[in-house]
Amino acid sequence: MKSCMLSLLLFITLGTLVSADTKLYSDQGMISTPKYNYYFHPKNHLLLEKLYSLGQQQKLVVREGKLLMRLNIKNFFNMNITENDIQSKVLFVEKDSGGNSITEKINFFYKFLFFKINIQMNAVIVFFEDRATITMTAIAPARADRFVKGGSGIFYHWQKQEGIEFLSEQFPHYDEALVARTIGSENNDLQKVGLKFCKDTSCVYTITSKISEQQVDLQFKVPRTIVERGFFPMLIQNSNKMGIYFEISGLDEGSFTFESIITIR
Repeated sequence: MKSCMLSLLLFITLGTLVSADTKLYSDQGMISTPKYNYYFHPKNHLLLEKLYSLGQQQKLVVREGKLLMRLNIKNFFNMNITENDIQSKVLFVEKDSGGNSITEKINFFYKFLFFKINIQMNAVIVFFEDRATITMTAIAPARADRFVKGGSGIFYHWQKQEGIEFLSEQFPHYDEALVARTIGSENNDLQKVGLKFCKDTSCVYTITSKISEQQVDLQFKVPRTIVERGFFPMLIQNSNKMGIYFEISGLDEGSFTFESIITIR
């Protein structure tokens, strides 16, 4: 019987903020700027618990961020891993002498049996007055299609809020049948969907919405090389929830980096 640890390393840099009067951190795990209040999940800083825009009135934009990783393992059963399965521990918190930045290092890991793979991941989150930038880097120790079938992916979702008006989107939508046909990186139809949003070596996916008098942009920047492997954000939504899905079955061995940006104007 083989054992495995899925270990994720998260480095969060709560970066230099533009406004001198901005409160960087509170005991409740909140980042506050003149434009927004950002609340981490109390048990797992990998997740966003709440996001408020601060215009003439405080408006709730996002709440109850959750994570689901689905693995369709070859010659085995399917596995669903949620944020409740991932353990986390804050290793240290550092603040600069001027109080303008704070660095938090967190260790995440998940253990399960029969499936031997070790994945490392780190993230740097920098908060500015009007935006938060999240840079994710992961190291895959082997080709994903050696272990999993199509339909294996990461789904990050949250509760939809009333009063949000969607203005535009340059963003692919999730297609279950298309994703299920993925075999490693050989699903050219899936690649074509993601590559529509590419220019040169970079691919950009953007959703623009409005709440009250403020505009909220959600943007992902993904290298073309991993979009060609079928890894790019796809939008999923229904009447109550909204989320982003990444198919992982086509990823190759090695490291890759992508970026997400939340902007409130």
